[in-house]
Amino acid sequence: MVDDLPLVAAKPQRSTWFPGRRTDSVLLFALTFALYLLTMPKTVGLEDDGAFTLAAWANGVAHPPGYPLFTLVGHLFSLLPWGTVAARVHAASAFFGAVGVVLLYLLACRLTIARWAALASAGVLACSSVYWSQAIVAEVYTLNVAFFLLLFLLGDDFRERGGRRRLALLAFCYGLSLANHWPLIGLSTPALLWLVAPRWREILRASWWAVPLAVLGLAPYLWMYWNSQRVAITFLGPLEGWRPLRYYVSREGYAGIDHQPAAGWSDKLAYAGFSLRLLAEQFSWVASAAALIGVVTWRRLLPPAVMGAMVLGLLGNTVVLAMLLGFEDDPLYHSVFRVYPLVAFSLAALWIGGGLCWLGERLRRWRVAAWGRYALAVLVVLATFVVNAPENFRQGDQWAEAYARALLESLPENAVLFLSADTDSGPVGYLRLIEGVRPDVTLYQMDGNLFPNRLFHPITTNQTERDRIVQQFVADADRPVFFAEVPQWGEDWERYWLYSRLMPAGFGKRINHLQGSPLYDYFERILSLPESRDPWTDMHRRLLIADMVPVVAGRAFLGTREPERDRRNLALATRRFEGKLALLEWLLVRDNERWWGLFEREARAAEARLGEAFTKRQRAALALLRARYYRLRKQPEQARAYYLRAMERWPAPANEAYREYRELMETGKRGGE
Repeated sequence: MVDDLPLVAAKPQRSTWFPGRRTDSVLLFALTFALYLLTMPKTVGLEDDGAFTLAAWANGVAHPPGYPLFTLVGHLFSLLPWGTVAARVHAASAFFGAVGVVLLYLLACRLTIARWAALASAGVLACSSVYWSQAIVAEVYTLNVAFFLLLFLLGDDFRERGGRRRLALLAFCYGLSLANHWPLIGLSTPALLWLVAPRWREILRASWWAVPLAVLGLAPYLWMYWNSQRVAITFLGPLEGWRPLRYYVSREGYAGIDHQPAAGWSDKLAYAGFSLRLLAEQFSWVASAAALIGVVTWRRLLPPAVMGAMVLGLLGNTVVLAMLLGFEDDPLYHSVFRVYPLVAFSLAALWIGGGLCWLGERLRRWRVAAWGRYALAVLVVLATFVVNAPENFRQGDQWAEAYARALLESLPENAVLFLSADTDSGPVGYLRLIEGVRPDVTLYQMDGNLFPNRLFHPITTNQTERDRIVQQFVADADRPVFFAEVPQWGEDWERYWLYSRLMPAGFGKRINHLQGSPLYDYFERILSLPESRDPWTDMHRRLLIADMVPVVAGRAFLGTREPERDRRNLALATRRFEGKLALLEWLLVRDNERWWGLFEREARAAEARLGEAFTKRQRAALALLRARYYRLRKQPEQARAYYLRAMERWPAPANEAYREYRELMETGKRGGE
């Protein structure tokens, strides 16, 4: 196919943003949608995947701010007559991902004219790392990108031609976009305002009816409020009254996560750099080079309103986002943060199209045949695909399902299980409520989230009352009660690796060595698996292995029927930092001179692997364990040095090093007197 249009235009052509591009759009949508359907997991995943799937399946309410638009559409997809429920909801994300790719193509047509470059720009976005990863799981981010690109298209059309109908459509779609992910659309709003700023007088005159149209777009939130009082799956229970609704939509409950006490300006600057590094890592080096060329060349070709809007959109979803958030700079929150700048990644894909146009023009001047341009486009898309395919070919990914199944099937008959983290609640809830695995097991959520049989309202009940209610439930239960995480008030329990059982007073704290348990077989299976390129799967696997270290250490050192097997497993389980940390904690609890030499060797080895820690808290925990060790050895100066190191690594009020350091200093003063 040969383009008769110029390779780069000084200004967009009004007729090119949709008419004449229908065939390309349909083919592009079909190919992208097929790619995502073929590579998506066919069962439940980690992070928010299980919770979103449950909410969509039940036509319920997802976690704050609720995402009512995605949940509604996800429910429609969950009714499709093929595949698992999880696969159907994943298909909703894939659908919006394909729509976003088409919208980027149409926008590129407005800005670059050359069809081959626009198609390459769209193909690069489709195959980019994080965008692809979010198009194959139950998440809201591809819908957010689709909305932003649609608003940019509508805004640019309104900027050129004005008109009441164009403004009306723009206003309504803006309000509707807020019903999906209002915080990220909010970050993109300055870019959209800059884009339509040349029409500010017309907007001001029409504000009396345009603002109500935008408010009308928020109607899904009204549906969410009403629906929360009639459906089973609502993340924080029924929203009865203004206060719970405000709490929900404002994400007030996540304030402690979004703004962590140990995070400072150094963390914000680190995330700003991380977001820009992520931007470069989304594509192949060929595509990234084209993007840099596009930034330079488009600066002279695009209208200031368009170029300014693109710059504001990129900075708002990277640097400004990093400044507003208060995440601690560590690998755990890198995994959380990496999906937020997707709008910036889509704008970078547009710049790639601009850079390709410039390169194509150079090829034309050098009298290279037209196929040279198309070869360049294919090279850029194919390179991006090859780089990102290994981490996103997840059609056989059954990690979360296997974990949830192992947990459920190991429980005794008629057990009650209290879950805590999303990592547990989503996959386990999916298998139990949707797939019908272990119908005799009753699930509860410790915070009263997600499941319909909550013991208290999670918004209106304080922590003290929650603890009292759960304790009374356990005391009255005539069935075995287990907890995925032992509650703080739990004094007597027996740990079975993936969960603990509360025991009668006086029982103490014990670790079951899982002799003959299928859980030990499951542990050996995950121990032999290669590292996953999915950050959440890799992190979950490593933490599960570390949680098993006390069990394996007890079997290896305190005597079992297969000591060689257990020692081999212990060596494998303690290769990484978190495994060594778990072993150090187990050794310290023994408080026996017999283990001191091993403790010191493992502590030195853990320090050498400090860079593998997931969080600042983990890094501080190593120093804290070493401080406690030296206190046991009656070496206060060394203990003092490691307490200070622990506080430096994680300067948060929850760090136990502060309290223990004060106790050490007070003890020293009394001894001196």
